[in-house]
Amino acid sequence: RGLEAAAQFIITGAAPRQSVVPAKIKTTPVKKERAETKTKRRQAGKASTKKSPKTAAAKPKASQSPAEKKPKKAMPSPQKPQSALQLFTLSHRETVLKEHPADNFQQIQNHVRSAWESLSAEERQTWEEAALGKREAPA
Repeated sequence: RGLEAAAQFIITGAAPRQSVVPAKIKTTPVKKERAETKTKRRQAGKASTKKSPKTAAAKPKASQSPAEKKPKKAMPSPQKPQSALQLFTLSHRETVLKEHPADNFQQIQNHVRSAWESLSAEERQTWEEAALGKREAPA
């Protein structure tokens, strides 16, 4: 066969055509359905170039404002109970802000922390009981 192909190439100047038989592809019913739906979609897309109102409404336009988009649902997360230091910080932060209005967040937290450390054991105990929920936080 190789000699015949070479002779034909020399005579005609064109390579001989070889018949290529594709291998059998195993197709399952699911693959057949997918292939059929793809061809249907292609044919439907060629027939009508207009978008259906359903698909046009489903995609939000890029020009829409964020307020018009559907808000994401917030997942409720269980919160840990506040510690005694956190309760103390919440109640004393405003007084420290009034005393030191030019300080930044870290400096204010340092003032609150030093006030917490200067509390006596009895005063801390009232805040710890408030954190456990036995009492209301002292003012």
